[in-house]
Amino acid sequence: MNIQTYIKLKNIINNDTSTKEQRRAFALKHAITELPKLQQLLFWQKHHTNRSKELSTSLSTLHTLVVFTAFFFGIATATTLLTYHGEHPVNILYFFGIAVLLPVLSMFFSLIAPLLPKIFLPFSLTNIIQKLYAKLLHVNTQTLSIEPKLRYSFLFFTMQLSGFVFSLGLLLGFIAIIFTQDIAFGWSTTLHITSESLYHFLEKLSFVFTPFCPQSAISLELIEKSHYFRLGQTLSKEMQNNAELFGGWWQFLACSTLFYAIFLRLFFVIGSFIMLQRTLHRTLFYNKDVEKLLQDMNQPIITTVAKEKEIVAPQVTPKETTPKSTQKYFAVVGWSATQEETLLASEALQLQTQHIYTLGGKNTLEEDTKIIQTLHGDILILIKAWEIPTMEFIDTLEELLEYGEHIYLYPIGYISKNYIPNPDDVAIWKNKIATQNLHNVSFL
Repeated sequence: MNIQTYIKLKNIINNDTSTKEQRRAFALKHAITELPKLQQLLFWQKHHTNRSKELSTSLSTLHTLVVFTAFFFGIATATTLLTYHGEHPVNILYFFGIAVLLPVLSMFFSLIAPLLPKIFLPFSLTNIIQKLYAKLLHVNTQTLSIEPKLRYSFLFFTMQLSGFVFSLGLLLGFIAIIFTQDIAFGWSTTLHITSESLYHFLEKLSFVFTPFCPQSAISLELIEKSHYFRLGQTLSKEMQNNAELFGGWWQFLACSTLFYAIFLRLFFVIGSFIMLQRTLHRTLFYNKDVEKLLQDMNQPIITTVAKEKEIVAPQVTPKETTPKSTQKYFAVVGWSATQEETLLASEALQLQTQHIYTLGGKNTLEEDTKIIQTLHGDILILIKAWEIPTMEFIDTLEELLEYGEHIYLYPIGYISKNYIPNPDDVAIWKNKIATQNLHNVSFL
């Protein structure tokens, strides 16, 4: 789950006007009640996307744009730092500072910033990225109006991923230039730093990767001979004579960047991604509208209405009926109803069945015939009591009797009245069925 999915899902739920019955019918129709809650929400979103207003600018698109920009900026930085015209060596301190020291400082800053939010967070890169997003979105408050903790987690992940791809671009650019050009490295600084002190410093930094890449080890001799001073725009003859030696710096610089800027940053990327996912889940499931949606989809709508069982036609002796809560029907059929309405009524009335079908209504005669031919055993038909029985229903009933052993008619009322029918409406149905003198048909 990503931030864009969260925003779309939240927008859909906040603007959703479906009833509890419609939500429960949706869950029953698609059989999603056994799925994890997150998958239920994503399934709901997938089937209700057309209801949502798509955001004018995607946070995910901007996130991708920032990451790609960081990658190409890393390549451009490597090209700039390694610009070499042959007049003097490329100063390794420039590249080392940008490629190693800066990422390490940013990672350290990322660790201590949340501990002292009043001091560090106003100046953090997440705050800068947030302002950048607002600028690119032209202060699109709808997009950025997500919970503060979630916004911080998202921007923190963006910052870590951007830092990772920047270093990756920097390393790839560095390697590409090394393979295509003959670069002489050296070091020069106005500060009073001796070759011995620089050697000890770099030796301590490289102890983590020299066992894996012995060629990356820096010798004191290399440091001494690659030290140059910019006087008279010329290099000493000693440096000119040892020009081939200075190329040995590249392995140390590559390994330093790989370990300190990429390998260590990868842990921050993974950690920030896990933090973002946890924040997304926590924020999503603590939302009252989301809780209400999940409750409506997973909580059965049960009514405890009891109906007396009657025999429709006195001149016919039907089989004895048993209570609906204990009798299991081969099929429950909704007459002139949708699949969702039939599913919802079957659950609310606690009907036990193997199959649920619909007949009449929008079905064609061919569709009804195919369904009827698959039926057998005891069949219960849910009929809307407020509708007048038609000859189409009588014809269907007669056709059902050719396949079913016994047909039970269950008049139901409006869902708002817990399916309790109007007695006068039920009487109309009973009188109509009684005049047809049908065998093995009874009311529940």
